[in-house]
Amino acid sequence: MESAISELLGIRCPDSIIKPPTDTTYFLRDYEDKLPKGQWEHGKRVKIEEPFCGQTSLHSDFNGLTLLSQYDKKNKPIRLNSNPWMCLAHRGYVNLLMNYLYYIGNVKHVKDWDWFEMSALMNQGSEWSYTCINVLDMIRARHKEASTVILKHLKLELPKNPLSHKIFVDALYFGRVPTTEDPEALLRQRQMPPFRVKSLSVTSTSDNVYRLEMQPRECYLPDKFSGWNTKALWSCSSDNPLHCIVPLQDGGVAVTRVQKASEGVSGHFSLSWNGSDPVDVPGNVNAEEMQALLQTNIPGMGVINVDRTGDCAEPEWKITWLTIPGQLPLIEA
Repeated sequence: MESAISELLGIRCPDSIIKPPTDTTYFLRDYEDKLPKGQWEHGKRVKIEEPFCGQTSLHSDFNGLTLLSQYDKKNKPIRLNSNPWMCLAHRGYVNLLMNYLYYIGNVKHVKDWDWFEMSALMNQGSEWSYTCINVLDMIRARHKEASTVILKHLKLELPKNPLSHKIFVDALYFGRVPTTEDPEALLRQRQMPPFRVKSLSVTSTSDNVYRLEMQPRECYLPDKFSGWNTKALWSCSSDNPLHCIVPLQDGGVAVTRVQKASEGVSGHFSLSWNGSDPVDVPGNVNAEEMQALLQTNIPGMGVINVDRTGDCAEPEWKITWLTIPGQLPLIEA
């Protein structure tokens, strides 16, 4: 029951990317569960940021992300002649760094850490994008006589002076054909839930009776909302409960408000630095938006990294200067 409700409250993606045909799929990782023993990746599986699909994505600050590793005991290196296509959802600013070997005739050549500029092939920025790339063609463009090509290690690395140092990846695929011919159409097919859950637990109190406790990631719930496929999942009272307890029995739904929540964060506040004019900032701004506002509107700000922690009622911000050393003036609100 808990797994089913959690899935309903995740972001739904088309089956073509989360359940592609097995006869064309060599490798698929959705990052929803814990990393199986024996598999290896560099990055952190997180729920706090919006994923592309489901509830979780792979995330890294500053150090890049390792998506395929030669140290992985569960997955063999990918023979790109049979599985040339890589498809993935991504956020941030990235380039590819690959370790591979290739053959010219019977002679083996090993290429360690070959760097591929990706700004022309992958949308870069703070919003989710989905991209399919023929990795075999990329490598053969540099080694035209290569016959067999085997990919051993794959990393996403930051370019020089990126606008953001956050990288997110979801729904990584390698296979014989691309998962889609139209990534933009696929983005429009994502189904967003009525709200995202910070915590969820379901316990059985008796036969066919369940106690469901949930706390949304934002500070409010809509007055009423339904599940997909026209089946009512539950409905909350008009007081916008932060924490609902929902007994379910024979299709009936009852809701008890445990704690009344505040409305969603709104309004604006102003920030200035080093004598600059104030910059107007929305109250519900995320970290990437805050970073872009400050870098764009405050002269001499340089390149910064912004992290947001806390919940929607009491957010906290940490701003790190990446290009200006030394003791700096405080940001004023």
